Amino acid sequence: MYRPDIRNLTVKKRFQIGPYSASIVTDVQSIGSVQYLYLLFLYSDSDLPIYYVSSEINEMGTGGSHFLCAFEQEGHVNYGSSDKWADYHEFVTQAIKLVGQKYGIPESELPEV
Repeated sequence: MYRPDIRNLTVKKRFQIGPYSASIVTDVQSIGSVQYLYLLFLYSDSDLPIYYVSSEINEMGTGGSHFLCAFEQEGHVNYGSSDKWADYHEFVTQAIKLVGQKYGIPESELPEV
């Protein structure tokens, strides 16, 4: 599975999303050229995440300050740039919604930030 290339991070919050467990991480140190402000790691039964959502710093200089992206089995998906992906609350809210959509969890069952 394609995943963010990181060496260090700080776990800020852990919670359940339906039958899955999730962690929000900050203070991410990347190994590669892509820099991450926040990441959501989604876990099933194993110690390895099955899905990632990221707030990636937009270094292209056009559009919003950060990209909202997901790492899926097929590869990297970019949902566009916006300044709001630099806001912790906005990022976590949207990341949880993406998990719900991908894994068929009704919005009424998604956790609040």
